[in-house]
Amino acid sequence: HETAFGANVYLFLKKGHENYAADYGATAAKILSFFSSKFGSLPNGNLAIVEIANDTVGGYSSPGIVALASRGFSEPVNEQLLAHEISRQWWRCYVSPATPDDAFLDDGLALYSAALYIQQSQGETAFENLMHTTAIGALTHEETAAISQAGSLQPFTPQYESIVAQKGAMVFHMLRWVIGDEAFTKTLQDVVQQHSWKSITTMDFEKAAEQASNDKLTYFFAQWVSSTGVPQFKDSWAIYRVGNHYQVVGKIQQDLDIFRMPVEVRVNSEGRRPVNERIQMVGTTADFTVNTVTRPTHVEIDPGSHILKMTDKIRTEVEIARGDQLVAEQAFLEAVKQYQKVVEQNKNNSLAHYRLGQIYFRLHNYNAAAEEMRAAL
Repeated sequence: HETAFGANVYLFLKKGHENYAADYGATAAKILSFFSSKFGSLPNGNLAIVEIANDTVGGYSSPGIVALASRGFSEPVNEQLLAHEISRQWWRCYVSPATPDDAFLDDGLALYSAALYIQQSQGETAFENLMHTTAIGALTHEETAAISQAGSLQPFTPQYESIVAQKGAMVFHMLRWVIGDEAFTKTLQDVVQQHSWKSITTMDFEKAAEQASNDKLTYFFAQWVSSTGVPQFKDSWAIYRVGNHYQVVGKIQQDLDIFRMPVEVRVNSEGRRPVNERIQMVGTTADFTVNTVTRPTHVEIDPGSHILKMTDKIRTEVEIARGDQLVAEQAFLEAVKQYQKVVEQNKNNSLAHYRLGQIYFRLHNYNAAAEEMRAAL
């Protein structure tokens, strides 16, 4: 039993798992306090965390109850899973999507809420890594349907997870980047206040974001929620010595004519903290100039994955992620073709060779497995 932000947390665990109670209770209290400060307090003063059997869903929430399968309990605490399920006390229980086509206001917002907690508890690097992984997942099936067509997708499929949950989470991440932290937090608080115990449409959420930011966001929701397709990013840059400092001059290019987003440029230099610049990009090209005191070592475009985009490097990661999904479905022959596609593009991709070696080993093709493992090394 823990107390947080006026709420009592109770844990109901199977015999032999009592040792998880203290850590999970304390972490749940911290998560509740964080979400209450971000979204507003829950009306229910009690939250029960209940362990359920492994042969069911990984986690589920209903008002006042968070159910976690036994595999969800670990040392240390799986903060992301716990935060994800607790956030559903707000996004589904307290405020629910009006139609299946508005489902990203449940699944996507719960996933992004968990990421917000990871940012607070584990720091910026962990948060950036998590959003990069989320972006890769979003791109595995992004072309299948727009977020606004979620009702046409089958829940619990890789396509649904990719488009509704992962791309949905990226939409909130991008919206926060566009309107700023203060307006984004105010949007969520206003949504909770105005739609508590009610349903909400995508249009309702768009209006709340526009009021909080005092900005017209039709273009944003049209591009990211109502449409498919992501920009293909390319960049080029050069370093110049100017007096007693260095100057990085570069260009960002992408292929969508109606694209409109701020883009972060991060310049890393010797012995100094990175220099971050925010470039407003409208259309297909944007130029940037960044000054540094010491010699620049490399330039990163959108290092925080604030924009759902495709690059050559990301494309390879997406292809491998698709292969991983096929392995999870035990579609091994299709997975082999997927990983071989990556190897055809880059025969030195060690991860693709390693994944092929794993599959061949599972299929008892030990000679092929050994060959792929040697190639990976």
